[in-house]
Amino acid sequence: MADDKEPKNIAVHSTPAQLRRANYILQVDLAVHGLPGRYEQLWCSTVASGGYRLCCVPFFTYGMALGDILEANRDGLVTGVIERSGHKNLRL
Repeated sequence: MADDKEPKNIAVHSTPAQLRRANYILQVDLAVHGLPGRYEQLWCSTVASGGYRLCCVPFFTYGMALGDILEANRDGLVTGVIERSGHKNLRL
């Protein structure tokens, strides 16, 4: 989550699960997940196909899991999932 140094409207991952692989950061607009005006920052690694492999476990974003291949627009906002990794997120 955001700390005092980060904007309050962006949830960040300070220690992503696959930090060593990550070389890119994307954002997800959380309005579609019931949090208008909020974003989640996702650590990713670029892949040869032009997509981005998710290197963290999303806190607020539904429908995405560690290892999924994402697509994004030029502004760095995720526009969808290209390929699923087979992982699932369980929220309690």
